[in-house]
Amino acid sequence: MSIINDNYSGVTWRHSDVSLPVKLGIHEHIVDDATGGTDTDALPSSDLTNLGALPKHIGAELRIGGRTFVFARTAANVTIGPGKFASPDYSVQGIALGSIDDGTITGGGKGSRSITITDAGLSGVTLNSHAEAYLGVSDEAGEGYQYKIKSNTAASSNAVTFELYDPIAVTCTTATTDFTLIPNQYDNLMLADANVPLDFLPSGVCQATITADGAGVQQFFWIQVEGPSFVLGEGTLAVGDNLTLADVADGAVQLADAETETRVGYALAAGVDTEYFPIMLNIR
Repeated sequence: MSIINDNYSGVTWRHSDVSLPVKLGIHEHIVDDATGGTDTDALPSSDLTNLGALPKHIGAELRIGGRTFVFARTAANVTIGPGKFASPDYSVQGIALGSIDDGTITGGGKGSRSITITDAGLSGVTLNSHAEAYLGVSDEAGEGYQYKIKSNTAASSNAVTFELYDPIAVTCTTATTDFTLIPNQYDNLMLADANVPLDFLPSGVCQATITADGAGVQQFFWIQVEGPSFVLGEGTLAVGDNLTLADVADGAVQLADAETETRVGYALAAGVDTEYFPIMLNIR
């Protein structure tokens, strides 16, 4: 008997055979009913009453049969196919290093779980757009620490208040402490775009067809992060080849051809261009 549990909502998911992962959505997807979706057949009906708590489960793991899956959520109105890699939409939760530079800080004292930052780099932040993402201190007082974000306000005159899960370790200093926002690797996911350099953060392999379900609708699903998997290949691949995300085909893998590319696993069989083939997936 395997168990998925968390410390937020008290929901525990259990499975005792290999059929239940389908019921849990590994080969299906779940639409958040708060945004008007209706496709909730992937979860047992007893769990549907707690659908609103599902964001708290982002990052929950399920390991079965030598494979590891992680509960994830798409960006809004996204399509991803089975056997293809997903990556965070960096434009939703990520703000590049140096973009929050010498801003004005309110709060942010040692022991506090709240900090308000005023900086032009935060002008596009919307309500809870960075919940479950990470706030890192990149320079000056408190540098090197990172904090997981519980919630955030919408930007108002470039000011955003972040509520954190953990207390601040070192008091941040106004006009000197710099920050970087790092996306949650399992939230706001999209089909990995071969033309976007920020796809250095592959999250996992999609297990089902996820069809865009309308503006503003995010969908919950399981991605595989470890173990034998089946993915789309680019180019000719040989057994044992080290693999990275492809340069041309979105969501695909290719032979690793540069040390700067993030490895995602190795080939378990020969691969043919535009066809799916088995790999040993490892992006942990």
